[in-house]
Amino acid sequence: GEKLRGGCRELLRQIVGDEKMAELKQMKESGLGQEELIAKVDEMLGHITDQAKKQKIHEYGPSCRKIYEDRYKRDNHE
Repeated sequence: GEKLRGGCRELLRQIVGDEKMAELKQMKESGLGQEELIAKVDEMLGHITDQAKKQKIHEYGPSCRKIYEDRYKRDNHE
C-alpha cells in the first residue's frame, strides 16, 4: 500500500508541481480533513490544461483516490 501511495504522491507532484504539493502538505499538517484535501486536489487537477497530464489524471486518478480514501477510513476507524 505504501509503495502505491508513494507512486500516487509522485504522480501528483509531477502533475501539479512542487509548489502545489508544498501547499497541500501544509494544509494537511494544519489539520485539514481528508475530504477538504481531496477537494483541493480536485480543484488543482481541474486547472490542468496539459493533455499528457490530463491523460495521467484520467488513468491513475481513480485508483489513487481509492488508495487514499481506504487509508483514511482505516486510520480513523480502528
